[in-house]
Amino acid sequence: MRLLLTALCESGRRSDAIARYHSFRELLTHEYGVSPSGQLQAFYEQILQEVVSLVVV
Repeated sequence: MRLLLTALCESGRRSDAIARYHSFRELLTHEYGVSPSGQLQAFYEQILQEVVSLVVV
């Protein structure tokens, strides 16, 4: 998921990355009863603050 979000952000589609994260979070919550990992949540916060870089860990 992080690779997809990075690709969307780096191609100028930040709003699509935000929407995709929300869809993924809803799927995890409703279908599996879990939340995204702490790392993915932190990455989402970086997207919101526009601090995303190509470095993917």
